[in-house]
Amino acid sequence: MKVNRYFFSILILAGASLFFILKKSEDGIQKPKLVLNNEYVDDEVSAYSSNHPVEAVPTPVVEFIKPQEGIMNNQKQGERFKIGDTAFPILYEDQDCSKELKKLIADDINLIFSHLNKYEIMPIGSKQIVRALGEDREITHFIHFIGPQYGPGNYKDYFGRLVEIEGEYHLIVPEPLIQAYERALVFKKQHSEAFDQLNHFLNTMNRISEINLRGADLKSMFYISDSSLRKEFDAMSHQELEKKMRGEYGKYKWRPPSILEVKYGDEFGRELPHEIISNNYIYNDDGYFDSGIPFIYHNRKWKIFIPEYGT
Repeated sequence: MKVNRYFFSILILAGASLFFILKKSEDGIQKPKLVLNNEYVDDEVSAYSSNHPVEAVPTPVVEFIKPQEGIMNNQKQGERFKIGDTAFPILYEDQDCSKELKKLIADDINLIFSHLNKYEIMPIGSKQIVRALGEDREITHFIHFIGPQYGPGNYKDYFGRLVEIEGEYHLIVPEPLIQAYERALVFKKQHSEAFDQLNHFLNTMNRISEINLRGADLKSMFYISDSSLRKEFDAMSHQELEKKMRGEYGKYKWRPPSILEVKYGDEFGRELPHEIISNNYIYNDDGYFDSGIPFIYHNRKWKIFIPEYGT
């Protein structure tokens, strides 16, 4: 129905406005997609097959690499940053950085940039000195990534600087970024249940096209702050929601967020609730990769988060 299509377009725009700084396509146009959760029913699945129209989506100019599972499952990438055919050794400016933290940072770096495989090494404009491996070292170059950029705001000013040691470029993780990861690790340990459930939630999202939704309470899978949108949403039928979920949202896969993008909402913006919010990413096998709608951890369950319109 026309009203429903218009309503969902409002939902998409409302959710997209939350993370406009973190997500931008090459042409500068915001292109988020809305996805539903099915209340963790993936342990009781039934086969579902149906032909649904798939809308054309833009393909980035960079070659697509299937995203890694990343830190949410503690996948070990080692202390190297891989992009394309190159694996840069990672150096940490903080010499007291623990092994646990080093592994977490390396995993997360590889996760954040897993959708890219093209880059250039560019000379840095001004002389910079960093302390690494017990010595003062000059930063001479930086990594210029080719393709759309995604990820935590922390990376904008700090990531990509290189030092050359014995003819090999090493990636420097600076102190401010290490401190951000230290805080994120503490937060993850304090909210281990939420992080564990986020794994389960993402697994459910990645099986949307095959699970049985007929008995699920689909409307409980949303957290909608806008009262006017909530009224229209409540008027929608189960069948309409199920059709939207399978036809629009089941065609994507969901990549785990960076650990730096799972935090209280008021840390993203003061107008957001003091509940845990996760920024997420979607992709498909055709090379499409983009930022998705955020999730919120409300009453000990993850939900699709639609903030006040204009937030």
